[in-house]
Amino acid sequence: MKNLQKFVHKNPVIKLRTFGFKKPENFPEQIEFFENPSRNELNSWYDSIDIFYVPSLYEAWGLPAMEAMARGCTAATTRPASRCCSLPPSCRFRTGCTRLGRP
Repeated sequence: MKNLQKFVHKNPVIKLRTFGFKKPENFPEQIEFFENPSRNELNSWYDSIDIFYVPSLYEAWGLPAMEAMARGCTAATTRPASRCCSLPPSCRFRTGCTRLGRP
């Protein structure tokens, strides 16, 4: 969370948005949080963003990243979440995947 706060402070023109079941306590005000969105709200949210970032160091590649890519977003991941970059070249989702360093 500290890294996101630093990023927002250094890049005020970039708008960060996230979603989840419940907004965490002490969540940074500069980051827009969508609490427990419906499927339609989530699809609209995916349609409104350019890059979907998966910053997990522990979780594997997940459904939200694939959903975002299916809606036309680029998915930026860290290892080990970067399994999408191992997809076969024929996979239509591979072109929307970017591997980054550690979060």
